[in-house]
Amino acid sequence: MLGFLIGVDVRKAQLFLAKIDVVTANIEQVLSSLNKCPLYLNGFLTSGKYNLTVLLIGENMRSIVSCVDSHLRPDPSIKEMEFNLVVTPIRDFIVPVKPILDKKKLTPARKTAANACFT
Repeated sequence: MLGFLIGVDVRKAQLFLAKIDVVTANIEQVLSSLNKCPLYLNGFLTSGKYNLTVLLIGENMRSIVSCVDSHLRPDPSIKEMEFNLVVTPIRDFIVPVKPILDKKKLTPARKTAANACFT
């Protein structure tokens, strides 16, 4: 299926991209927690030592580390985690932009979850 998306090139926008490899007993729980996070880009089920890889994107490292600290580190189902910073993509890497067209539609619960990533 052919499609298109509106996005921004990570390299040109000078955004930070983190790859977090996780060993977890409950993948669904981890992904459900991350779905509330505005920095969560994508997750991948993987084989090998780690069973989940998560991509987070942010304007600075502090926000990404804060997101990991609030969503991943407290999760008791996560047995092991490895945090790596993607230094630079080799090819263009376009990530989707999720604009909030009407800020009134952003629920208080969503605002609280988003703010937890930046504290």
